[in-house]
Amino acid sequence: PSYAREIRTPGFGAGMESVIGHHREKLVGILNGIDGDCWNPATDTSLPARFAPGSMAGRRKCRAELLREVGIPPGPGLLAGMVTRLTAQKGVDLVLENLPEMFRRGIRLVVLGTGERGYEEGFLAAAARTPEQLAVNIRYCDGLARRIFAGTDIFLMPSVFEPCGLSQMTAMRYGSIPLVRKTGGLADTVTGETGWVFESPGDFPGALDEAVGLWESGPAKWAAKRRKCMRADNSWSSRIPGYLQVYRRALEAAAQ
Repeated sequence: PSYAREIRTPGFGAGMESVIGHHREKLVGILNGIDGDCWNPATDTSLPARFAPGSMAGRRKCRAELLREVGIPPGPGLLAGMVTRLTAQKGVDLVLENLPEMFRRGIRLVVLGTGERGYEEGFLAAAARTPEQLAVNIRYCDGLARRIFAGTDIFLMPSVFEPCGLSQMTAMRYGSIPLVRKTGGLADTVTGETGWVFESPGDFPGALDEAVGLWESGPAKWAAKRRKCMRADNSWSSRIPGYLQVYRRALEAAAQ
C-alpha cells in the first residue's frame, strides 16, 4: 500500500507518476506473503536446531553454530545479518559507510549475497580488515540464508525503495528483528513493536543505538520484542482478503 502511494510521486514514479495518479482509483497495493510451511523454524531441516516462539533453546544453538560457520568468534554484542542483492537499491552503501559505527557499538555482521562489483569488493575488503566483526559470503546459498535468519539478532534492510520485500518477513518469522528504512512494504510490515524503522540515512545510527539499547536492557525485553516478530502474521492467507476485494470491485465495475 505504501508503494502504491509512493509511485504517484516524482521521487518514485519514474516519469509515470502523472499517468498513475490519473488512474489512482484503480491502483491497489497488496503486500506479499510468505509460505508458513516452507519458512518455519520449528521444522526447518537446514538449521542445526529447531525452535518456536514458546521454545527458544534451539535458537541459541543456531546463533552459536552460525558464528562458527562464518568464522566470527563468540561475543556479547548484537549479531546482525543481511541476505540481499548488493545493489544501490538495497541501501548497502549505507551499511558500508556505517560499518565503523556498527563495530564501535559492538555489532557484528554476517552478509550473504551477490551484486554490483564495487559493493562486493567493498564488503570483502572490510571483512579482510575486520574478520572478527564481519563475515561476507559473495554467493547465494539457501541453507546459509536460513541459518542467518535463524542465528542473527537483528536483520538489516535499509532499502532506498522496496515495493514490498520478503526478507524482512522471513527474518521476523525466524526471530531476527528487522531494522529497516521507512519505505514501501518495509514501512507496511515493520513497526516500532516488531522492529526499528528509520527515515533518512542520518537516522540509521540512531536506529542502531535503539537496537543496542534494547539488547543491553536485558534478555526479557529483547525476548518480548522477538516474540512479537515471530508471531506477526505475514502468511499468504492473511493477504487473501485484499485480492478478494480487488476482484469484487472489478466485477462490480463490469456489471455497471
